[in-house]
Amino acid sequence: MKKTALIAFIFYSIFYNAQSITDYQNKESPKVMKEGQDTMSQIKKYSFKESKEVLLLAEYMPEPSGGMSALYSYIKSNIKYPVEVTEQGISGKSFISITVETDGSLSDIYVARSLAGCIPCDEESIRLIKTFPAGWVAGKQNGEYVRVKYVIPITFTRG
Repeated sequence: MKKTALIAFIFYSIFYNAQSITDYQNKESPKVMKEGQDTMSQIKKYSFKESKEVLLLAEYMPEPSGGMSALYSYIKSNIKYPVEVTEQGISGKSFISITVETDGSLSDIYVARSLAGCIPCDEESIRLIKTFPAGWVAGKQNGEYVRVKYVIPITFTRG
């Protein structure tokens, strides 16, 4: 009985594989593009103008006017260390999430990752980002200004 089942299985496997090979051979070959045919005209570009979508990555990421060095220079000269940082010796980074709008303004500012529960540090970080005077240059995707989410780390060290 076992030999018959084994033989039936072998014949079934051979027939099934032969059938799938025949099916594969009978399929049409893929269409080949003709020389000079424009592929980009066939692809509809996505427009961000009507979209309220916030990107995490863009071709040209937003940046502070004057560059990141100007932002960190402003933070370094204007940071007011909370009492908790100096008294308790707290050090680390507070990560602030912002959305840079198409006109360079900021919205949706919040603490993405807190510095060990140091609420005054988070509040100071948000204050620094909101009061940065130089403004922001908006991000670009496909030649259009887009909304982009951006995270800025602000470091607090022992005083």
